[in-house]
Amino acid sequence: MPTVVHKSHRSLASSLKASGLVGPALSTALTTAIVAAKEAESKNKCPRCWHDKSTRCICALVPNMPVSKVDARATILIHHKEYLSAGDDAKLLPMMCPEGTAQMVVYGVEGWEEKVLALNPADSNPVILWPGKDSLSVDEWLLTRPSPVPLSSSSSSSSSSSSSS
Repeated sequence: MPTVVHKSHRSLASSLKASGLVGPALSTALTTAIVAAKEAESKNKCPRCWHDKSTRCICALVPNMPVSKVDARATILIHHKEYLSAGDDAKLLPMMCPEGTAQMVVYGVEGWEEKVLALNPADSNPVILWPGKDSLSVDEWLLTRPSPVPLSSSSSSSSSSSSSS
């Protein structure tokens, strides 16, 4: 089956190139199409845990993390190959976090850059999760924080101090 997927991706890439797309525009169009195809083929998957809805859903087993534990909003950048993969653990953080405090963004999909650039450190304590040699554990990150800036569920909080750096 993976061979078929790769052949269809090559065919799609050829079609997109023939339509005049090149460089980043080609990459974005291809990644967006691949993710859309994965979503269309995943009707039987739970939208939260990505396991089979009827036989393997793990949502009830994933604990909720209180907002006071981390006091931040998280954005998880994932590769399109990870998206909708039941074995991928990136989906667990948004499942554990309080509603609206974590989002997953598929790197390379149409609009991903705007979502990342829209993060505002002054009012949301954003955290971007991306594996790398300089990545920190949550405990290490908490030690670097000068003082907690409380999150509010509404985006407009009058005149609280927003000087946290």
